[in-house]
Amino acid sequence: MESYPNSKATIEIKEQYRNMKAVLDTKPFIMDYAEEAIRRTGLKVKKASIRGGTDGSRLSFMGLPCPNIFAGEHAFHSKYEWASLWEMEQAAAVVVAIAILPELRVGGMQLFKSEAFDTFGKILPQAAKIAMQLFYIYLGLTIMALLVYAACGMKPVDAFVHAMTSIATGGLANYDDSFGAFDNPAIHYFGALFMMSSALPYVRYIQLAHGAPTPLLRDPQVRMFFKLVAIFVVVLAIGRWQMTGDIEYSFRTALFNVVSIMTGTGYATEDYGVWGPFAMMLFFVIGMIGGCAGSTTCSVKVFRYQVLAGVVKAQIKLIQNPSSVPRARYDGRPISEDILSSVMAFFLLFLLTLGLMVLALSMTGLDLLTALSGAAATLGNIGPGLGPEIGPAGNYAGLPDTAKWLLILAMFLGRLELLSVFVLFMPRFWQR
Repeated sequence: MESYPNSKATIEIKEQYRNMKAVLDTKPFIMDYAEEAIRRTGLKVKKASIRGGTDGSRLSFMGLPCPNIFAGEHAFHSKYEWASLWEMEQAAAVVVAIAILPELRVGGMQLFKSEAFDTFGKILPQAAKIAMQLFYIYLGLTIMALLVYAACGMKPVDAFVHAMTSIATGGLANYDDSFGAFDNPAIHYFGALFMMSSALPYVRYIQLAHGAPTPLLRDPQVRMFFKLVAIFVVVLAIGRWQMTGDIEYSFRTALFNVVSIMTGTGYATEDYGVWGPFAMMLFFVIGMIGGCAGSTTCSVKVFRYQVLAGVVKAQIKLIQNPSSVPRARYDGRPISEDILSSVMAFFLLFLLTLGLMVLALSMTGLDLLTALSGAAATLGNIGPGLGPEIGPAGNYAGLPDTAKWLLILAMFLGRLELLSVFVLFMPRFWQR
């Protein structure tokens, strides 16, 4: 500048890049998920400092942490930059695993994290294939149900509708009488069979398809699910037999309706609301149980009750022997504290949401039975409630508009397992 006394220079400094490590250090679980996903895909974790990822860096400081993970590329930024198809598939598998892992931490679902991904690691070399395996199993069950229903005498459109909603445990029927419109015992039995098949963990079907039936047979929640179904069916069938005198009819109607309500499908062969007060309350209890984790069913799920029973058992042992250190167990394995706290939080939130929903529905003018069963049926995504208005022979059409909006909210909360929705209302979730 000395050579040009009348000149001047302006320097403008604009931020282009910052080290995202400063953000990632404050949220270590982001890297934990990435490393766990890499390991579960069958790869070895290798950390290295690199220069790059400008977009990821900017997003990280905007509040969306974006660590760099491999994409299978070589000779970056050169004219010979390339990536092999195999490495790109591995990278895609890691991304799928990263997307799945956080979901397994909701309401005690992390209990199945190790089991599920260990299984996939042994049977499927790439986690990206999990989705396709599940799709084929789901499609296969749906096609099987369609063919069986059609073979039993359903019209093609009826077989299509009921196959779709049996496997999805959605329960939508194209007749007001639901399955009662079909006067064929075989349809009722097969309907119960397909609903039960969708109440089981789909990961077990993947194992079964690869020649490993043992995990399905030994799964504690599967065994408990069938035990509960058997108990409820026998109890109701005996009561129905005393009323009707027809043992086959009593067993069939008890089996179908118990399975329908327990899986949250919501079909009905008849109005079980007229079976008596004991049957009505039993159906209310059944609906609060649900199917197995990893299935298409809703409600609380069998495994959470098993964890709760393990906690109660451990507390009883502690009272009996205060110097002991009992541990709640699931399938013979100690349950970690984070799983216990997650399950307990789910139960507390479920009961609290149910109670608040009942109060809110009562304020719209609904009677106690309609408000209580309606809140439970929608929060558990069961379908029919109890009573003449919203029971299996009725519907929700006559409820006040405010009550319908509340029930819509309950269905939304129940389908997304409560915790994953309520976390959206925490200020910390939205902090940058």
